[in-house]
This record gives sequence, structure tokens and C-alpha cells, in this order.
Amino acid sequence: RVFRINSFVGGRISQDNVRLGDTIRQGQTLAVVQNLDVAKIQAQYIHELHQNEIDIAQAKDRLALAQRNLARERRLLNEGISPRKDYYQAETDASLAKTQYEGQLEHQVHIKAEGKALLGAYGMRPGGVHSETIRTGTPVSAPRAGIVTKKNITLGDVVTSDTTLYEVADLSRVWL
Repeated sequence: RVFRINSFVGGRISQDNVRLGDTIRQGQTLAVVQNLDVAKIQAQYIHELHQNEIDIAQAKDRLALAQRNLARERRLLNEGISPRKDYYQAETDASLAKTQYEGQLEHQVHIKAEGKALLGAYGMRPGGVHSETIRTGTPVSAPRAGIVTKKNITLGDVVTSDTTLYEVADLSRVWL
């Protein structure tokens, strides 16, 4: 019932929370590994989400304008002032604007789901679009509870995903 704990990513150890002999619990953050790939993913997520918010606002304004124009053309058509083709064009413009607005809203859902999945793979949650901080650290969590029997890292070490950071033994049942 001995298991080894590795990091999902390579990088520099920026935080080391346990010592040799410590009892750890499942899900506890043992260390944090700084990784530039995580920072790039988070920055890209924030950028895409921010751009999408701008696109949504623009699409919403275009939809409002198209709907006002449609109402105007409907009124002019009913009064016999405007030709039917202008009304049809306004109706098409309103329909296209609505489709574009709804598409941008749907795109936002996909951006958030992708960010959650990508950052979740590194044990992180995506931040808000207005976040001024981009986190570079990936937490290393304990998959099970146990006692740290071997520790192969210190603060500042550079590790890869193949590096065993800790060796942990589940001593809840011991045979003598």
C-alpha cells in the first residue's frame, strides 16, 4: 500500500507543504509546481472570454438596431410608404442579427467549458475575465491518505512529470 506522487506538469517547485513523516489526507495540496504552459492556457482563456464579451455586446447592439429598423419598415409598409422588399430586407437583417447574437452567447458557453476542462486537467479553476492575476502554479494533490515515507524535492527544484515527488504509505492496516 505504498504509492508514488508525481506532478502532471514539469516546472519549478514554488511551494512545498509537507515534510518527511507527515500524515496527509486525500485531496490535500502537497506542493505547487510553477508551469508556463498553465499561465499561457489561462491567459488565452481570459483573452478569448474578454473578446467574446465584446462580440456579444456588439451583436446585441446590432440586434437592437435591426429590430428597430424592422419595426419602422413594418410601420412604413402598413402606411403604404415603403416597398415590400425593404420590409423583407429589414426582416432578414433582424433574423441574421438575432442568429449572430445567439451564436455569440453559445460560443461563450463553449469557451467556458473548454477553459474549465483544460485548466481542470492541471487541478485549477478558470478565473474571471476581469482577473488581473494569472496563476502559474499547478497544485499537486494527494490521491489517497497516508504517511510521507520518502521526499524527493525541495523548494526551487526543477521537476518533470516523470519525477517522483513523494512516496506515501497507507499504514492504516499493517501486518506484523
